[in-house]
Amino acid sequence: MAPAVAESQRICETCRNPFITAVRYPSSRPRRTCSRSCAARLPRRHQPLSERFWRYVTRTPTCWLWTGLHTPNGAGVLPVREQGRVRRMTAAQVAWELHVGPIPAGRRVWRRCRRPACVRPDHLVLVRRGQPSLITDPATGAQTETPARAAGRGHALSGRGDGRRTWWTRERVLAGLVAFYAATGQLSTTSRDWASLVHGLPAPGRQPRTYPSAYAVLRHFPSFRAAWEAAGIQLDDAQWAPWTAADDNYLVTHLGVQPTAGIATTLRRGESAIRSRVRKLGLRVGLAHGWPLLRVASSAAITEYLLRGCVDRGELPVFKGAKHVYLDPGDLPAVRELDWQHVPAQLESAVLQSLRWRLVQILAGQDWRAIRPHRLQQHEDRPRPRRVDASL
Repeated sequence: MAPAVAESQRICETCRNPFITAVRYPSSRPRRTCSRSCAARLPRRHQPLSERFWRYVTRTPTCWLWTGLHTPNGAGVLPVREQGRVRRMTAAQVAWELHVGPIPAGRRVWRRCRRPACVRPDHLVLVRRGQPSLITDPATGAQTETPARAAGRGHALSGRGDGRRTWWTRERVLAGLVAFYAATGQLSTTSRDWASLVHGLPAPGRQPRTYPSAYAVLRHFPSFRAAWEAAGIQLDDAQWAPWTAADDNYLVTHLGVQPTAGIATTLRRGESAIRSRVRKLGLRVGLAHGWPLLRVASSAAITEYLLRGCVDRGELPVFKGAKHVYLDPGDLPAVRELDWQHVPAQLESAVLQSLRWRLVQILAGQDWRAIRPHRLQQHEDRPRPRRVDASL
């Protein structure tokens, strides 16, 4: 049976306008405002920190356990508002400040009982950050050593000798770049290349590496070139050497064969510069060495499975690049399922262009099969099935 609904007229405590409220249960508190906007303008109810703290504490014979918000490892968390800002404190820090006093700088709270949820004051002890300390268990009397807090995430921090965290400031980034160049003599202008160089270096003992990450460098500088110039190290091609015929030839021959990152590393340029040069040369990865398998299937209105079957049977030579599997359009007449009476205009133009290129190579006295990269895929471990003519 649904509870009876009693309606009553009240006066909003914020705008002083009358409104009607419904009370479903006698124990429920009636509304004080007519809307949420008026409720947001009400004065905040100040609740003492001690009252908020004890609301989430459950006392047991051994420990006082925190039952409120906690981190994944079980340590309690209590947001505290100070001077208009909310500071996230651990429940152990709040317990120490309520029962003992403020926590000195460079110290942290540790638990003798080794239970993350414990906030009992006599189970808490102050230890120095970055240095291990001997802690005595109050129940067993055994002494354990607290682990030294090491450096955090390496993308913006670096480890110090005492285990404390050090932020990568602009001056430390420049010092790290100078130290890296003095130790290796190498320069990197891309974040991918820098990451491979830094991660390939062995760490000195158990200490973290003393070189900044790509995130730390790009956090203070727009690019690696600007960082090297600010460090006072001159690059070989500081003004971006112009593209040469050898660079363009390498780009044409390796486009689609190698990933863009590999081409950029070889030419010592950024990936964006490689893509920009490809667009200026009128090149496309999808047309670098013929037509991709999927494009042929969609243009000719046949299934990709049929083309792959021709490739597996050794009827169509292909070239496997870094991104696509390329077919030579001049080899497509071997596919009997193609309707050459209604072939698309783009596919017909590509086939004629491939056949013209072969004719030019024959007139020049060269073997066009040896020049092109397409090869037949032979599978010697399985017999080639006999093909049945569809007209039978």
